[in-house]
Amino acid sequence: MKDQSMLTKQETINDDDTSLKDMLSGLHGMDKIFIALDRTMDELSSRQKGERVLDERLSIERSKVQSLEQVIDQLRSQVALLQSKLHHGDNSSSSTKVPYAIDSLVVDTEAKPNLNETEDLLWAVEELKGQTGGAKKQPVFIEICDDEDTCMWCDDDGEKPSLISNDSGSGEPGISSYL
Repeated sequence: MKDQSMLTKQETINDDDTSLKDMLSGLHGMDKIFIALDRTMDELSSRQKGERVLDERLSIERSKVQSLEQVIDQLRSQVALLQSKLHHGDNSSSSTKVPYAIDSLVVDTEAKPNLNETEDLLWAVEELKGQTGGAKKQPVFIEICDDEDTCMWCDDDGEKPSLISNDSGSGEPGISSYL
């Protein structure tokens, strides 16, 4: 009987060892699952942080584009006002701050920098707007005429303003220079 009770105890110990081994291997498997879940949570957290940073940058860029559009509108209004003053015969540099032709075709030194400054600002704003991925650049053409004898014109292809004389008699200033 002693042998039988020892065998029963031995079987019980063996069964306990097997159960213990099964539990330990199950715990080891659970550890792997927890580690994988922890990594997944870390990845999701870093993705969310990255998305938040990108959203903030996008918001800042939207603000910049809106600001640039407002500056463009202001500059276009200034150019339109200057052009309307010229078309109504108000050619004085004191009221329009726009260059005018003199007998020797020399442009007034005070008004020319003001026009160049406005054109440079408009060009810079258009360039910045292009860098931020805004709408397509729209061409700008500025033409200032004095008694249909002399014109100063500038477009947005990077050329400096030029003085053109209207010798063609066509009624359009500087038409002979374009042909």
